[in-house]
Parts: sequence; structure tokens; C-alpha cells
Amino acid sequence: MKKIRYLDMFAGVGGFRTGLTNAGDFFVPVGWCEIDPFAQKAYRALYETEGEYFCDDATRIKCEDLPEIDLNSLSRIFCDRFDEQAKHAPMGVDSRLWREIEAKKKGQNITM
Repeated sequence: MKKIRYLDMFAGVGGFRTGLTNAGDFFVPVGWCEIDPFAQKAYRALYETEGEYFCDDATRIKCEDLPEIDLNSLSRIFCDRFDEQAKHAPMGVDSRLWREIEAKKKGQNITM
């Protein structure tokens, strides 16, 4: 059976990774991204991450640096509306990252 390689974006402490691990050995983590240093520490304590791609800021990921992936997890992006550190977006926009993406599309540069 073909292995499904995935990138654990907005990883938090690894809930999505745990779910895929429990689903079967056909999911293979090839990298992860998490900005919170405390969550990073927990993630590294919970999982063997040696040799995996890592980026602490999703806005700084360079496509050419990414490993080959079949699945990109965006589990945390929808939790931003509950994040006390998030700068809450206008009604209907759940994530500060979505605001960043929209700004880049329009050629603007904003600070998150």
C-alpha cells in the first residue's frame, strides 16, 4: 500500500498527527509547522521529529524547501478564532493567517 506523506501545519501539540498515527501506518509525517514555542516543545517531546522538515512560521515557508507531500493538514487554522493571541478578524473571517493570505494576493504586506 502506498504511504501518504503529510505536512502537519499549525501543529499545536500534535492532535492531528495523533489521529493519523492511530488511523494506521500508511500516514507518514514528513514535516510540521508551529509558531508557539511551548507547543513546539510538547510536540518534540511527544513525537520523534528528527529529520522532519520544520518551520516555526507558516508565512515564511518556501515551497522549494518543502519535502514531497500528499496531504497538508490545516487543522489548527480553524482554531485561531479561539486563540487569545489572535488579532480577531472581521465577522466571517476566522483566521489571522487568512487575512495575511488575502493581503498578499492584493500585493499588501501586513504584520500579524
